Amino acid sequence: MTGLQALDIGIGLIFIYLSLSLVCTAVNELFAGIMNWRAKNLAVGITNLLADSGQRTSKDKFFNHPLIQSLCRHKNNKQGPSYIPPTTFSLVLLDLLRTDENNNVSPLNEIQSAIETIGMESGLKKTLLLFLEETDGDLEKFRGKIEKWYDDVMNRVSGWYKRKLQLFTLSTAIVITVFTNADTIRIAKSLANDPSLRQALVTEAEVLIKEQQKDGSPKNTKEQGISQQLADAQNKLTKLGVPLGWNYEGSIFARAFNLLKNEPNKVFNKLIGWLITAFAVSLGAPFWFDMLNKIMHIRSSGPEDGKVKKDPKSSQAGG
Repeated sequence: MTGLQALDIGIGLIFIYLSLSLVCTAVNELFAGIMNWRAKNLAVGITNLLADSGQRTSKDKFFNHPLIQSLCRHKNNKQGPSYIPPTTFSLVLLDLLRTDENNNVSPLNEIQSAIETIGMESGLKKTLLLFLEETDGDLEKFRGKIEKWYDDVMNRVSGWYKRKLQLFTLSTAIVITVFTNADTIRIAKSLANDPSLRQALVTEAEVLIKEQQKDGSPKNTKEQGISQQLADAQNKLTKLGVPLGWNYEGSIFARAFNLLKNEPNKVFNKLIGWLITAFAVSLGAPFWFDMLNKIMHIRSSGPEDGKVKKDPKSSQAGG
């Protein structure tokens, strides 16, 4: 096998992973929107920040604040927005701490008095008092400390969301892999033995890159349903000659039992092929699109048709 053939096999596999990853990404976005995962995750983080802070800075008062409600997609959204800027968080928190009384008292002293009323066991009270000491009475620096603290906590909250999404993505990738019977080992063998299939996938990859160069990443067709996107992706790859799909003739369970009984090695290879595909698909469309760009660049900058380019000087010397 030449280096160019190996590259083409790699390009073919990457193009298949990318096609299935686009469907996986669409499923993730659909469920994340339906289940409102981002807003729920943010609400948990905010609740932890305001834990044991007393009535004045309770979660309900925070999310019912006009500045927070203005970030919600729907009016009077009890779940809250999916993102709150650090500046908005600090403004709302300080506004909740201040009172309508004692107009002659400076805002910072008023805030400090409000903080003192928070329960002694509250982590919020200890944190805010520490920030007051560090800023030495400067309200803007105090706000800056709160915003930095909020950013740090939200980074951890984002980590929770990513881990949750990774597990869901892997589960979705497994379902897509089994549904389409996308066996990497079987596909790689087909690519190695079929030059026309390799060329067809390389051509499709070149077209895809040209179409997406302006945007820098592939796009999902949101107008279509998930099942239609998956069917279109499978049909397109099957028409190119990629071995996908199932043969539904006869009893699936009977054939699976016989295969497991008589040829367990084939079952093991099939499971390994599925696992490779599922893991690859779970990496996401942006990962494979970047990888495809890099591999195509290597291919286009290499020798054509697997021929080694000769050095003109060396050929002259030999003549």
